[in-house]
Amino acid sequence: MYEPRRSLAVRVVAWWVSRAVRAIAITVSKSVSSCKHNLSGRDRRFRNGLLRMSDLVQISTTTGTREIAERIAVELVDLRLAACAQVSGPITSIYRWQGQVENSEEWLCTAKTAFQHLPAIQELLKRLHPYEVPELIATPLVGGSVAYLKWLSAQVAPAPSPPLPEA
Repeated sequence: MYEPRRSLAVRVVAWWVSRAVRAIAITVSKSVSSCKHNLSGRDRRFRNGLLRMSDLVQISTTTGTREIAERIAVELVDLRLAACAQVSGPITSIYRWQGQVENSEEWLCTAKTAFQHLPAIQELLKRLHPYEVPELIATPLVGGSVAYLKWLSAQVAPAPSPPLPEA
C-alpha cells in the first residue's frame, strides 16, 4: 500500500508534540517522586499507612439534572465513598448514542476517592443514576499537597471499629 510522505510541517509538529509529551512525563515523574521523598516522619503514615497517593483517584460522572448529581455527591460523601464531591454545570455533552449524535445539557459530578471504592461507587451509580449506561471515569491523582492528600486518605479510609465491650 502506498503511503505518501508527511509534509515538513507535519513532521515538525510531530517532533514538537513528542518533546512536549516527554517534558510532561518528566514533570509528572519528578512531582510524584518529590511527594514520596519529601514526607517527614509523621507524614510517612500517609505513605506507609492506609492509602498511598497511587491509591487515590478522582472520579467523574454526568447526569441529566442538578438534583441527581447533588444526590450522588451527597451519597458518596455520606457513605465515605468519597472525601468530597463537586457538582458543575450545566455543561454541553456531545456523544454518539444508539447510532445518533446527541447534544445534551448535563451536570458533572466529580469526587475524590480511593481506587478500592470503585466497585461500591459503580453499584451506587446503578442504584441512583437514571442513565442506561452511566459514566464512571477514574483518573489517578499524581500529585498534590501532602496535607490535602492525607486529609483525603483519612476521609475515605474505613472507619475504625468500635472497641469490643469487656466481658
